[in-house]
Amino acid sequence: MLFAGENRGTEYTVTVTPVVTDTDFEVYGTIDVANPHPTLAMVVGVADAIGDEDATIGTCTVPDGDDGDSEPDVVVAVAGEYSVPALTTLTCGYVVELGDTKPADGTNTATVSFNSIDFPATDGFAWGSATIIEVGDKTVEVTDTNKVAALGNAGQGPATEFVYSINFTCPTDITVYEDGVWTYQLDNTASITETDQDSNEVTVDLTCYIPLVSKDAHPTFTRDWDWTIEKTSTISSLTLATGQEHLVEYEVTVSATSTDSLWNVAGSIGVTNPHPTAAMTVAITDDIDPDNIAVTLGTCTVPDGLDDGVEPDVIAPNGDGTYTIPADTTLTCAYSKDLVDPSGDYTNTATATLNTLNDIADVAVSSDAVPFDFDSPTTVDDECIDVSDSPNCSARCVSTTSIATASSRSRPASRCRCWSAVTRSSSTRRPSPGTMTRPSRRRSRPGRSR
Repeated sequence: MLFAGENRGTEYTVTVTPVVTDTDFEVYGTIDVANPHPTLAMVVGVADAIGDEDATIGTCTVPDGDDGDSEPDVVVAVAGEYSVPALTTLTCGYVVELGDTKPADGTNTATVSFNSIDFPATDGFAWGSATIIEVGDKTVEVTDTNKVAALGNAGQGPATEFVYSINFTCPTDITVYEDGVWTYQLDNTASITETDQDSNEVTVDLTCYIPLVSKDAHPTFTRDWDWTIEKTSTISSLTLATGQEHLVEYEVTVSATSTDSLWNVAGSIGVTNPHPTAAMTVAITDDIDPDNIAVTLGTCTVPDGLDDGVEPDVIAPNGDGTYTIPADTTLTCAYSKDLVDPSGDYTNTATATLNTLNDIADVAVSSDAVPFDFDSPTTVDDECIDVSDSPNCSARCVSTTSIATASSRSRPASRCRCWSAVTRSSSTRRPSPGTMTRPSRRRSRPGRSR
């Protein structure tokens, strides 16, 4: 089990052992029967046996007679007996078949019958001096499904070994991995060409791993509303007779503009090591596009693995900034990034890179690009105010929503009209100034995440 880009050699050994099987044990030879009579032929019976196993009598011959061909003359048995001419030796071949199991060394007995009298002759035999008739291939060619060319030839004698290695490498193409895992199985068989014999099948299972990366992104910013107030009247001065009354109209106008600040995006990054037994070392980066803004990681943790009762365990970066993630564990890193006057749509992507500590090609695995924007504030200050004009008009609450234009951060004016009767007395009353009171600060936090 390796990580993407890693490789490891596997050694194969093919052993070819010659198997020698002794079969078809038999004893063969000749039986000689000499006729010493100077003038008369001798009629004899010929038999041979080893224990209870009778021999098969083969061809019997006598030296060349009168046919002049210089070859022995074959003597054919008549009623199981052979005629041996005077002063001649009859020679008969024989074979005793003893089966496929090697018998013990023993004695072979030939028996010649003449005039109902048996004349035996014996001879011992030993398998150590036996003639071996070899069948089958003394040398064979050995092939292997892992090799294009034959491994070589194996011959008689001790076992022949062929040793070779194959280098297995985990792919760096992350698209072939499923849930961080890629598996491969190589079945292998060696064969003997001459006999079509196959070895047992050997299987190598290769399992490779890459990190799994996920993240989220939560944008926040504050919107602060600033207000102005103005009061006007249609009449700036009046001259009235005593007891005369005149209605004066006043207009109070309030306007609002907003200022956005404290833009920030924050969240967490999860990097999972799916390897069941080995720790994984990765470099982790986080970037905001389209401006290619690098994000610095905060605290990184893994579930409690020290059994110290502290959950979770904080994982500090290595000296080179990489992180080592225990087997079958997810590393979770917090992050937070302040932005300056952002606009438009953004994406945030985290990347974990393997093999930064060795000469193997780096393998980078990225999370899905998480979209976010700064369209809706998460904190709103002074969104609503109280407007009063005492004593001429009663208090009235004005909010940005009541005077809002959807796409503008500058709100149009809100007008409040009231009328006051002015009566002539000993002096002339001037219009009173309008006042604006900010209620206790209200904050709106419409939770929003992406």
